[in-house]
Amino acid sequence: MNREQVLASAEQQEIAFAQLEFVDPVGIGRGVLLAREHLPQALNRGINFSVSTMAVSLDSHIVVPELGVQAGDFWAVADPSTYVVLPYLERTAHLFADLVDADGRPWPGCPRAALRRQCAAAAQELGRVTLGFEQEGALVKRENGRPRWAHEGHFFNFDILNAEHPFLLDLVGVLRAMGIEPEKARAENQFGQIELNIRYGEPLAAVEQHWRFKQAFRHLARRHGLIGTFMPKPFMEAQGSGLHLHIGLRDSAGHDLFFDPDDDSGLELSALGRHFLAGLLAHSGGILALGSPSVNSYKRLLPGTWSPAHSGYAVGNRSVFVRVVESRPAAAGGPSAKRLELRSPDGTCNPYFLAIAVIAAGRDGVRRALDPGPALTGHDTAELSAAERERLGARFLPRTLDQALAVLEADEVLREALGPLLFGSFLAAKRDELESYHTVISEREYAHYLEHF
Repeated sequence: MNREQVLASAEQQEIAFAQLEFVDPVGIGRGVLLAREHLPQALNRGINFSVSTMAVSLDSHIVVPELGVQAGDFWAVADPSTYVVLPYLERTAHLFADLVDADGRPWPGCPRAALRRQCAAAAQELGRVTLGFEQEGALVKRENGRPRWAHEGHFFNFDILNAEHPFLLDLVGVLRAMGIEPEKARAENQFGQIELNIRYGEPLAAVEQHWRFKQAFRHLARRHGLIGTFMPKPFMEAQGSGLHLHIGLRDSAGHDLFFDPDDDSGLELSALGRHFLAGLLAHSGGILALGSPSVNSYKRLLPGTWSPAHSGYAVGNRSVFVRVVESRPAAAGGPSAKRLELRSPDGTCNPYFLAIAVIAAGRDGVRRALDPGPALTGHDTAELSAAERERLGARFLPRTLDQALAVLEADEVLREALGPLLFGSFLAAKRDELESYHTVISEREYAHYLEHF
């Protein structure tokens, strides 16, 4: 839609409110609820926000002094092409915002503008990147004030899906009404975890469809008396919830640029695909910091948990950082295509930042013609000895958020891709978050120290 079509549609549908939203560096949605009468202003001039909105921590205090209350404003301008009616809120529409300066140019802290720049550079250098978000989420309830999983069953079994059939019907209906096509759902563990696949697409559209999916999942879970959460590791007894990002590359005619059936390595990866993959591995620490950006993230990324604790890649191996997705041969009805699956991220990330980092890392790998080294196909990295890991190049990824942030801070490619404002705000907010966790006294500390020392 263009601006005029949005206004006409909002009037015809008797929309009362419009949510105008953007996502801050730590992955929190920010915005304003507009009466329909003020929608023209949002579409034309934009709505002003304090610059400090993009420089706050999870505790909602400013972490970048130069972006404090004295730093002025940016304007959030509604993108009419993103207009949808939210089926789960009465007479309410939603639009994503571009963030601009007073003169109308993209503001340096706009994630959408940063992602567009990466996509444009990739299109010129490589081809058309596609992304598919595969998010795992958990349905949780509270018992005596404490969180508890909603179900007990078996993974990949229908019991949990059947028990939550009304929720899934609502969710799929809402997604389709917003133009989002869910492909399949499965119970990923035995404790009420559900994974939903959304069809791949252009990076900006894929990111924003993923965001709308998450919001709908959480809202509808509350409506059904549950908590819908993408917390990476809500329960130590169960595997965590990840966000698996599928990456493809095509030329202007739609031909797959990662696929090469004559690849001598048996990966069916083209030289371009191998270089792109090597770029992901070369920047794995920085990607980890941006894609797994919470203290809780690193309680999921442990050996033997279906989550990658080691760098490396392989065909069909879910224990490594990047999986080269298996497909049946074309002669057996399989596609003439190949995609990469990044397995480390989770639902606490800013998905714009994750997409930016993946594209920038892949571009760097191609630019420098990097080699990914030997594949770890056939090896569960959790079962390898230290000597075997060393021989195979299966090195540990950063084990904690502070280790990952240190790697990210030294990554000039990802720094440039995000730009100094977004990069600096993210680092400052996450270090503030770390500090807050270091100063909180936990129940485990009482158990270990209170009566023993």
